[in-house]
Amino acid sequence: MVAAAAAARAQAAKAAARANFWKKYYSPEVIPIVVITGIACVGASAYLYKLAMGNEVVWNRKGDWAPWDKVRYDQNTKLSSMFNYNSEFWEKRKKEYLEQQAALHSADGKRMVDKV
Repeated sequence: MVAAAAAARAQAAKAAARANFWKKYYSPEVIPIVVITGIACVGASAYLYKLAMGNEVVWNRKGDWAPWDKVRYDQNTKLSSMFNYNSEFWEKRKKEYLEQQAALHSADGKRMVDKV
């Protein structure tokens, strides 16, 4: 009987301490500020992640830091090329490029522009 009364008093003391804590540190008018700030932080973090993982951002400092400079003249890099691939256009473009390169070089290996 004494143990049950002591347990009841301990439980009542915990409940009173919990109620006192909420009265002291909790106010309902703070909830909108906390929610709006939380949403803003999540949105800002998501936007920074999107910026950091964009195509124009390169994180590899030791490797090829400018892969867009290595795109060939006849290479199509657009995502839309998967759905609308015009192979005749790209073959014609490659042929024109090779003809242009051949016209720049003469038989002796020097560029035509250097001879002028």
